Amino acid sequence: MSNKVKIITLTLLFLVVLGIFGYSVYTGEESVSENLPRMILTAASYILVIFRIATGNEQRSRNSLAFYEKSYRKEIGQAFYDDKNKKKRLLEAIRLYNENKYDKALKMLEALQYDTYSRDDRLAVALFMGLCYMDSGQEEKAYMVYRPFVDTREATDSIYINCGYLMQKYFNDEDKAIYYYEKAAQLNTKNDVVCNNIADMAFSKGDMDKAIEYATRALEINDKRHEAASLLAIIYSKRGDKALADKYFHMAVVAGQDKKELKNAIEYYSI
Repeated sequence: MSNKVKIITLTLLFLVVLGIFGYSVYTGEESVSENLPRMILTAASYILVIFRIATGNEQRSRNSLAFYEKSYRKEIGQAFYDDKNKKKRLLEAIRLYNENKYDKALKMLEALQYDTYSRDDRLAVALFMGLCYMDSGQEEKAYMVYRPFVDTREATDSIYINCGYLMQKYFNDEDKAIYYYEKAAQLNTKNDVVCNNIADMAFSKGDMDKAIEYATRALEINDKRHEAASLLAIIYSKRGDKALADKYFHMAVVAGQDKKELKNAIEYYSI
């Protein structure tokens, strides 16, 4: 719910409550002196809540830095392991990123960028700088941050995944997207989402062998990946391999794919 909707809803509720108080006084059910303290308390509460929403302080509590250190353990790696102050600054920037305060996070990360010494330091800072740019609609800048690590083959699977996503969603370059996703799949052999993305793009480009390879890998990692099973059912139906088509059709439906939608898709691609 947007802040504007919250404010309108609260204002309407506040007016209803005031109306109830006013009606009880008008009908003589309660005196003004009885209702006045409650009206003042209600008005004060209303003003306080509106102020918190307007200033972005609706919630007092924030997740601890330890929470983000645990949540992003893989992405952080050994970054700043021997410097508690710099590690804290990195975690504070990550927290700001998760709070959608991208400008503030970027300021911290840009300053920290000049205090990096190890490969893990540089990669962690770059990863979250790129994410801040991506999520704030600055895709070109995000790619510029990642590009040096890609060129030197220092990139982590997370950076390759983000580059693949940028190529796929914003730069309309499926060849590069597949290249980056494949790099990510080489570094992390347990990511079924990446394998499924490669399979889907390979299928759209007419490369059925690659689509089969990566859809199969996705299912080997996660047999609940119904998108991969559905894709294989479609491909094998196109190839006339009824046994395999039925096998993957069943797998897809068991994993949650809508049976009617899959049948329609098979019919569509079989034309």
